[in-house]
Amino acid sequence: MTSTIHKYKSDILLLFIYSILCAYILYCYPIAEFSWDGNYYVKHSISLAPGIRPIGYSLFLKILYKICSSLSFVVYAQFAIYFISVLTFLKALQKAFVFSNIHYCLLGILLLAEPAALYNCFNILSDLLSSCLTLCYISTLILYIIDPKKRYLTIHLALLICCMETRHIALFYPFFSILIFFILLKNKKLLLLSIIATLTVFYVDHSLNLHRNMKAFGVPIHTAFTGWTQANNIMFLLQKDHAQILPVTDPQLKDIHNFCMHYFDTATYADHEINTDWLWDPKSPLEILRKPVEDSLIKHHDQSDIYYHSFYIQAPLYARYATFIQSHYPLLFFKDYMLPNLSTLITPHDGEMMDYYSGPKPESSTLVRYHLKPEDIYCRHQIYKKFINAFNLRYYQFRCLLLLFCFLGIALVWKKLSLLARNFYTIAGLFIISYCLVMLYSSWFMPRYLLPILPFITTFIYLSALSVRGSSGTKKFIE
Repeated sequence: MTSTIHKYKSDILLLFIYSILCAYILYCYPIAEFSWDGNYYVKHSISLAPGIRPIGYSLFLKILYKICSSLSFVVYAQFAIYFISVLTFLKALQKAFVFSNIHYCLLGILLLAEPAALYNCFNILSDLLSSCLTLCYISTLILYIIDPKKRYLTIHLALLICCMETRHIALFYPFFSILIFFILLKNKKLLLLSIIATLTVFYVDHSLNLHRNMKAFGVPIHTAFTGWTQANNIMFLLQKDHAQILPVTDPQLKDIHNFCMHYFDTATYADHEINTDWLWDPKSPLEILRKPVEDSLIKHHDQSDIYYHSFYIQAPLYARYATFIQSHYPLLFFKDYMLPNLSTLITPHDGEMMDYYSGPKPESSTLVRYHLKPEDIYCRHQIYKKFINAFNLRYYQFRCLLLLFCFLGIALVWKKLSLLARNFYTIAGLFIISYCLVMLYSSWFMPRYLLPILPFITTFIYLSALSVRGSSGTKKFIE
């Protein structure tokens, strides 16, 4: 017993400190927050019917509900999953670096005390689960590169599926894995096997989603959000520079293009800040075009989710039109969307963290499912709104600045690092860059959207400092 405690004393210390943090957060926010999409996930956890979001988080809620029908149980499970994912990541790092107990604990505390993660542990949204799965996905990628055994690849691919079925942003993960295989796997037979296995998993997952959506909505696409998000983003281009856009002759796109041109010539509604309001606002041209489709479905179909059906029907048209505009006016798209979106990367919007009561309240069906009353949804102290958000923004911006210096520092000592350390920095660095580029193209930034890369930013900075010190002879850190 004593030897076991001694062996895991660092993990026990981390668990103790994390438990104190969790207890304080749960005291301030005793009931889970239902923000914008919380009701959607709870509703779909009952039937797991096709919708506009991945099925993963709804399935997660359904499994937890089978175990315990308390909403508090969901919150406790999310706190526990975050701890387990951080611990998994730390164990993977130990394969590449030589840690003293003090550095293991300090890095662990920094990861576990991540303000955005702690907030999303009591938020009924998919972001926390997605972040945890991503952390484990990268951990298994590190382990597979260090020790390319089939069990690591199998677990890695299983986590890859879980990531893709939890948030759409993870659809680039298979290609990131393949990129890492190309760079770091030297055995050609192993490289080929890994690529084929990854592409097979992606193809199967993609095909299943196509079949599911074709059966439910009559549209063979993986996700409707691709087309809608693309269209949302080009609205900023059309709003600012529609006078520079030439007429479209493609008969499939001519009507939507003429409508958008007329809209921006005459409409008073405008959205100047980068966000996703063009997707949801009733005054948006995308919603104006969707509404007649919804009305036609109401007349001819007997189904409950008419909105989702019309969302899917419009998605391919929006995707084609947005792709046309982006390909013909790439500089305008960069100027009007991607460049302004860079400001949300530097200063992310707080989103749900802004106010515990910012989102819609739980629907009656949600309250009934979890045995709650409207007055049960409350918090004791809004510590994020009053104190933590301001600190979190400065903390995030400080880490971004440090990360830039760390990229430079690691480049300067690259040849002095061990192979295992170089492998980690390659994986972590490329993942941070890839994720940010995909987000910069597809969506604005909020702390919960940044959750999947925040642990890697913190870890890259911390280990870079130790690596640079070790390479200079101040401290032996790298094998």
